[in-house]
Amino acid sequence: MDSETLKPKERRSFVEPSPYWLRIFGQVKRVRRYVDRKVQGGLLVRMAIHWGLFFFTSAFAYVVIQAIASPSGNSFLQRMQSALTVFSLLGLLMLTLVPAFMLDIIRFSNRFAGPMVRLRRFMKELGEVGDAPPLKFRDDDFWSELAKDFNLCRERIIRQKLEIERLQLLISEYRTNGQITWKVEEQAVNQSD
Repeated sequence: MDSETLKPKERRSFVEPSPYWLRIFGQVKRVRRYVDRKVQGGLLVRMAIHWGLFFFTSAFAYVVIQAIASPSGNSFLQRMQSALTVFSLLGLLMLTLVPAFMLDIIRFSNRFAGPMVRLRRFMKELGEVGDAPPLKFRDDDFWSELAKDFNLCRERIIRQKLEIERLQLLISEYRTNGQITWKVEEQAVNQSD
């Protein structure tokens, strides 16, 4: 049997990676930004907690320091209210940056969550179907060496599968040609001993 007919066919095609300068200008966009709810959601929660702690700590420190350092003859409570009023504009500006920070975290985490989701999907397909297309990550993704390792394992599995199919074909040809089966040969060998 020809080994070329047993080779797996490419079922998926990936767009060739674009140059880095094109990605800077947003020419190449990912289809899904939120690919792994557990990982990316955990990162967003951690970022929100850290940002919230930073925001309230800096707001408290700013207001208290302004109230203490203020040279006016007003009471401490009036100086705190004045400092809080001044900080409110800065605080509002800081709050408007939160969505941009979260979007950036999602985009950045996609560089390591996306490859893991893709690797998991290809491994599942290879395990269930026995075949998967070669794995390729984007240029700016992390863990690109995992794609190379997966492809080496994939090639070995395919070679072993082809060898098994070749040997099964030889066995079936051996049996259909009317030749003695292995059990009969083993019995003959055992009787001669």
